[in-house]
Amino acid sequence: MQALRSRMQSTAQRLGEPRPDQLAAQLAVLVNGAFVSADLLGADEATAVLLQALHALLAGAQAAQ
Repeated sequence: MQALRSRMQSTAQRLGEPRPDQLAAQLAVLVNGAFVSADLLGADEATAVLLQALHALLAGAQAAQ
């Protein structure tokens, strides 16, 4: 998970996010939560929930700029 977080932070930095470390931590929690929730949600539902959460995190990060 640390390697994943590091890659996400690098990507966020390249995209010019104002707090890439914070966004990377949030995304890592989101990805980990998706793995943990795999048995709770159907495949189609899981994808939709994950994408909605991702868009919300990215919108929040951009609003902070």
